[in-house]
Order: sequence, then C-alpha cells, then structure tokens
Amino acid sequence: MTEQENPTVRGPWWWIKKIALVLAIALVVFLLVRAFSVEKQEAGEPPQTREDEVRLTDKTGTWQYNLLEDGTASLRWELSGNTQVTVPSEVDGHAVTALGDGVFKERSKLTSVILPDGLRTIGNSTFSGCTELTAITLPDGLTAIGDSAFFRCNSLTEVTIPDSVTLIGASAFSNCEALAHVTLPKALTEIPESLFASCKSLTKVSIPEGVTVIGTSAFSFCTNLTEVSIPKSVTSIGNEAFMGCRSLATVYIPSGVRSIGNSAFFNCSGLVYAEIAEGTETIGNLAFTNCSNLCSVVLPASLTRIGDAAFHTYSLVEYKPNMDIIFTVVSGSFGETYCSQYGFRMQ
Repeated sequence: MTEQENPTVRGPWWWIKKIALVLAIALVVFLLVRAFSVEKQEAGEPPQTREDEVRLTDKTGTWQYNLLEDGTASLRWELSGNTQVTVPSEVDGHAVTALGDGVFKERSKLTSVILPDGLRTIGNSTFSGCTELTAITLPDGLTAIGDSAFFRCNSLTEVTIPDSVTLIGASAFSNCEALAHVTLPKALTEIPESLFASCKSLTKVSIPEGVTVIGTSAFSFCTNLTEVSIPKSVTSIGNEAFMGCRSLATVYIPSGVRSIGNSAFFNCSGLVYAEIAEGTETIGNLAFTNCSNLCSVVLPASLTRIGDAAFHTYSLVEYKPNMDIIFTVVSGSFGETYCSQYGFRMQ
C-alpha cells in the first residue's frame, strides 16, 4: 500500500502543513491579545507594575498614586482619558508633589493640563507624545523636570521654566516642533543632552549665567534658530551642540569656554561670522565643517588644538579646506600655524 493509500503514513509535507497551521493560529492569538492590551491602555487603563515597584498604591477618583516616604503623593496614572485635565493638589489628604514617569505618555488627544502649586517634580516621559498639548504653566516651586518629559509635544508653542527648577533631564523638550519661545531658569547649571534638539520653530535662546556645560546635541537641528547668547560661565560646548542650525548667522564664543566639541557647529550653512574669545584651548573635529557661507573667523592665541577638518567643506568623497574663510589670528600662535598648514587666508 502506498503512502497516499495508507492514512497512517504521514509524509514530510503533512507535518509542514500542520506546523504552519499551528504557527498561524499562535500569531493570530498574539496579535489579538496585543491589540486588546493597547486598546485598554489608550482608554486609560494603568500599566502593570511589580508589587516591589511601589510602596503603596491606591485610587482616588480617576487617579492612581504612590505614597512617598515624606507622606506626599506621586501620581502614577490618570484613568479618565479626558482631553482636559486638572491635576489635584492632594489625594486622600496627601499633598501631590510629583507626577510619575509616563503619567500622560502618548495621550495624543490631551489638549490642556493644569498643575497644582505644590508640584515639585515632573518625571521621565510624563507628557511625551502629547501631540495636541498646546500650552502648560509650570508652577513656582517646581525643582526637577525628567528625561523626555515633554518629548514630541508638537503643538506646544511656549514654555516658561520657573527659576526654582535646578535640574532638567536629557531630551526634555526635544522634537517640540512648534516651540518658538522658551525661558530658562536662572539656577540651571547645565543644558543637558538634546534638550531642545529638533525644535524647528525656536528662533532665539538666552542661556542663563551660571550654566557651565552645553550638552551633546542640545540645540541640534533647531533650523530656525537665529540667535543664541552664551554666557561667560560656560566652559564647554558639547559635540553636535548646534549642528544643523542653518539659520544661525553669527556666533560669539566667550572667554570662559575651554573646549568646543566635535561637529559643534557642523552644517550651520547660514553661519557668516564666528568669534572665539581668548581662553578657548581646543576646537573639535568637524567643529565648523560644511558652514558654506562662513567667511570670517577670529582665533585666540590660547588655542592648542584644532581637530580634523574643523573648517572644511565636504565635497563628493573628501573634506577640503573652506578657502572662503579669512582668519584673524595672533602672530606666532597655534592658530597662525594651523592656517599656514592648510593655506587659509589670514589677517
């Protein structure tokens, strides 16, 4: 009897079809469970947490919160899914002092939030992805804003950060494409990594005196940034800090700055004039590369290193010195030696 005639004999194709059917069923079940989970979260269901992640969890109205060690509350989840939300000043008699990580994350229909006066901390990704949030008032007394707290809040146009804030996390306002005006707190000591990266509507920034570090990619791809004020307190400008700021026309680097990072002003195609004050010691690789309209640069006598292709343009497969630049240098300085090496014009 052949394999086809005997139903008890099962060839390889029979097993392949059976395995494929089982895998297909498993995939469908997985997709259905995933879709149901996403639907519940979008409707305001709180995320699952391990019991050891919270000291106390309770619900008051539409809020779920954790009780902190000082007896105040950190709101963990808002359950209503409303487009307009007023954050309570207290829950169950406990003052609300913190918004936990991701409380409103990806609430794309959220348009308005009122924060209580006693709020001290906004956690990581708290408002991340709230693409319809148009305005928010940060209360006096707020001290910390977490990483990516307002990331991709594309409708947010203006932010005033109160002077009580001493800490702002990385990417806190990154990709806020409509953000045109921002006021930074006086107590700030660092502009963190990617703080305003890709804020394409930002036109002017005044960095407060007291800031010592401008972090990596802090203002990168702020394509409409025309003016930035860097105080003397700044000692270092990070890698790619202003990369792609193509509307920036002039840059003055004050005397306190010791180092300018790699690609710090890379592809600032609108940059015409750059003055680097006495005190700067190093300029990183590609620092002013592809600044195609740069025609005047002042170099200090304090320079000891200029990185690879720092004042070059990229053409096809190689970097070439930007011969449109006229450098102002001090006789006998490292800057003069550098310009002579590459054949730059000097005055």
